[in-house]
Amino acid sequence: NGWGIWATTELLQVLPPQDPRFKLILNIYRRHVDALAVLQDPDGFWLNVLDRRDAPRETSGTAIFTMAIARGLRLGWISGDRYRACVRRGWSALQSRVEANGTVHDICMGTMCSGDVGYYMRRPLVDNDTHGLFAVLFACMEVELLQRKEAIALNKYKRGQ
Repeated sequence: NGWGIWATTELLQVLPPQDPRFKLILNIYRRHVDALAVLQDPDGFWLNVLDRRDAPRETSGTAIFTMAIARGLRLGWISGDRYRACVRRGWSALQSRVEANGTVHDICMGTMCSGDVGYYMRRPLVDNDTHGLFAVLFACMEVELLQRKEAIALNKYKRGQ
């Protein structure tokens, strides 16, 4: 799910909106985000196996989903307080896993593809796994860009522009 939605957001950024495939891919993105929003834990994390309540809370997936939703809000692919709340909760969850020294905790060790759910349930959570680190950095960038865009819009609104 993480790599799929990340790739979808990358494609939407470069595919011209007039391309006949853009609308199809945008609809796929929106349906994916809607499904993810329902599966986010109240504490802001997404689980390593999304629909298994007994799966561990996981940092890299949470970072990717937070990034993808923030990017969609920023670029106008989605809108609404529901998604803003997902980003806020996701960002708060991520901040709880980053130490002052930069150590990032609870990243699922990189996986291969498997049809065995148990494989994913047994994956160890580690500190500073590379794919989790860069996912957190991308989430940070997208959250910051979204906050800047919304601050600019709010300032224009206050000035009556």
